Amino acid sequence: VFGVAGLLKSAFKDDYPNKLKKEFDYLKAKYGLRYIDSFLWKFSKTRPDNFPTIRLAQFAALITKSVHLFSKIIEIDDEKSLKLLFSNLEVNPYWENHYVFEQVQERKRKQIGEGSVDILLINTVAPLLYLYGKELDKDVYLQRADKLLLGLKAEKNMVTNKFAELGIRANSSFESQALLQMKNNYCNQKKCLNCSIGIKILKA
Repeated sequence: VFGVAGLLKSAFKDDYPNKLKKEFDYLKAKYGLRYIDSFLWKFSKTRPDNFPTIRLAQFAALITKSVHLFSKIIEIDDEKSLKLLFSNLEVNPYWENHYVFEQVQERKRKQIGEGSVDILLINTVAPLLYLYGKELDKDVYLQRADKLLLGLKAEKNMVTNKFAELGIRANSSFESQALLQMKNNYCNQKKCLNCSIGIKILKA
């Protein structure tokens, strides 16, 4: 994961990144793997717990923990079990006192928080279920995607906060996603007169 992410191109002193680098070099030669430019990862203005290195470590833990992850996602039909699938991920102990390679920090467990799990379900699992249902023409997966979004709390971000100031509050992630979609496809495109909510706001 770190190799393809372009984060193993430096010379390291620590054993852990050197081990990763050695493994990646072998796999790269064997399978012709490519890596992206490391500058694409954004560390500035980001909380350390959200650093790309930490998220990649958690992703690696998820892959290790969840064999046949896609199959599990489409088989599980309740929100609680889906949340458990992405919770309690044990990252490599190296990351307990690192946020980036070779910079020791105060020891802290790097687990995905409940809010981050919800974001994963909203932005990854629900769309995946919906697309899978569309491709197979099976309404059961479309309904599960809707049910999942309706059961999760509404996202709180600049867009939903602005709508709330205007008196339009999302009661679930289904509604907050709808507001984001409306913002992108109507507000940003200045199609207020094509939107019933836009017309209502203009008349207020």
